Amino acid sequence: MNFIPIDSETSFFKNKVVVFTGPLYSMSRVQASLLIRRLGGSTSSSVTKKTNILVIGFKNIQSLNLNQMSTKLRRAIDLECNGQDIIFLKEDEFLNILNDSKYLGDVSKK
Repeated sequence: MNFIPIDSETSFFKNKVVVFTGPLYSMSRVQASLLIRRLGGSTSSSVTKKTNILVIGFKNIQSLNLNQMSTKLRRAIDLECNGQDIIFLKEDEFLNILNDSKYLGDVSKK
C-alpha cells in the first residue's frame, strides 16, 4: 500500500472508537485498524459505552435474526436502544469513507 499524508484533523474517524464484527472481505482487521489509527481514530475488540462506530462485515445483515447476530452487534443494538449514539457501517460503506479520505489507493482490494 502507498500512502500520502493524511489530514487526521478532518477525518470521519478522528477521536472515534471503531469496532469490527464479522469477516472483512476487503482487508484484514489488522490492516483496517492501521487505517483507522492513521485517520485519527482507535479500535477496540469489544463493544462498550465508548464505542462510536461498528463496522459490520456480514454480507446480508438485514436477513440475520437475533440468534444469528454476533455478540458485538447485539451489544451495539442494545446500547443504541438505550440512547448511545453508535454508527453502524456495512463494509462497503466503511470502504467508501476510507476511499473518500485523503488516502492514496483503492482500499477495496486485499
